[in-house]
Amino acid sequence: MHLTSIISATALLIAQASAHGAVTSYVIDGKAYPGYTGFSPASSPDTIQRQWPDYNPTMTVTDKKVMCNGGTSAKLTATVAAGAKVTAKWSQWTHAQGPVMVWMYKCAGTIAACDGSGKGWFKIDQMGMTAPPLSGTNWGTNKVLKELQWTSTIPAKLAPGNYLIRHELLALHQANTPQFYAEFLKTFLENLLHLDL
Repeated sequence: MHLTSIISATALLIAQASAHGAVTSYVIDGKAYPGYTGFSPASSPDTIQRQWPDYNPTMTVTDKKVMCNGGTSAKLTATVAAGAKVTAKWSQWTHAQGPVMVWMYKCAGTIAACDGSGKGWFKIDQMGMTAPPLSGTNWGTNKVLKELQWTSTIPAKLAPGNYLIRHELLALHQANTPQFYAEFLKTFLENLLHLDL
């Protein structure tokens, strides 16, 4: 009986983990970059992405994971012309109700010291509910569910400097329990957009 309970609990945890998703790669100005595909940074390829600590959702906007993912910095650098497209790709996603948002934040100092503190975040892309009902599938996250990717255009007229980029999915499938899933890149914007994590 005890062994059966352990097996059932393990199966439940696996099912819960598989119900969530995270960005696992990027295409930036036509060039592909790997992201994290598991929770072993030592065995993952080098990436331009801040490592996420787990697949679990963030349950409140005051959690540090919403601001800067709570992960570690990455090693690779990607360069893209300002105004070009950045595509985030998921290997899985299962929630059809909720908006997709892409945010940027201009850092005051060096990119290494930038942590997204304060009220400097601004939205560059979004898709919420496009038609009722609330419980339907006319949402931005349903597009991610179907296509497993989201493409945004970086504004071409942003002032030069260091920026964070946040891809954020907000899952609304449970009443009164929003779930935030955020991913982060650090960028440097000149005549070129320079990603350096």
